Amino acid sequence: MVHRLAALTVFPFVILLQCCAECLNEPRISQTEIRVLALTPKGKFLEALQASQFSIHANHAPQTICSLTHRRIPVSVGLILDTSGSMAIETNELRLATIGIDLILSASGPQDEYFLVHANDGASVQHSFTHSLSSIRAGTNVTAKGRTALIDGIYLGLNEMRKAQYPDRALIVLSDGEDNQSLYRLGDAEVAFGATPVPVFLILISPDRRENPGVIPPDRFELVEFAKSTGGASVVISDQKGLVETIKELSEVMRNPYVLHLDASVMPKQIQQLQVEIPAMRPRPVLLYRRL
Repeated sequence: MVHRLAALTVFPFVILLQCCAECLNEPRISQTEIRVLALTPKGKFLEALQASQFSIHANHAPQTICSLTHRRIPVSVGLILDTSGSMAIETNELRLATIGIDLILSASGPQDEYFLVHANDGASVQHSFTHSLSSIRAGTNVTAKGRTALIDGIYLGLNEMRKAQYPDRALIVLSDGEDNQSLYRLGDAEVAFGATPVPVFLILISPDRRENPGVIPPDRFELVEFAKSTGGASVVISDQKGLVETIKELSEVMRNPYVLHLDASVMPKQIQQLQVEIPAMRPRPVLLYRRL
């Protein structure tokens, strides 16, 4: 299901499974980490959760939670900025897109890294991964012109993500969603995603949707489904207020997961089904995850 919103945005998060060298509570036990985001049904973050509140099953078998940590982590973020002519029509969507990037950068931690890709007549990397926020901001000082090779930009961004320093990653696309110039197709982007899995968050800037806020335009469904399949999501923005709220939620999603430390010795080697719950909490929280 694609999340739709007027004021609040809920973005699915990616669970990353990683083997650790030691367990926080039992140093001789090998460990698996599950990173998960917990929200209320209205999309607000649940704070101060304890390990005892979580229930985890792998292939229907209950798993042992050694401990839980909840801290801000550094992330590798790719920014795909649509700078084509359609982003300047009437209300200047490019202005909102550049404000969105500035908000994302303003929420950065000192270790976060970014790259910037432009999509217009073609796709090009304006700046490779860097910790320099000023360099990324300088790359947003552009004039909207040309046709739109948006899928080419996403494809290029997925390949650029191979250079990421951190396991926690996101590809954020700011565009009106139009594409009339790409050489690649979404099938090619799916192949690139298979080589470098990363959630794609699609922020569709469409001021003409003010009468139907949050509703995905029908001609963008294929792109929206692609974002959903990566463990990301899509949202329609019609004004700066909605943009600010969306970026605030997205910044939290990227940087503040709960990390559940599990006893890897009792987990199945091949996991076909992973289920994470907080069974005693009502109303039921939304736990956002996807196993890569």
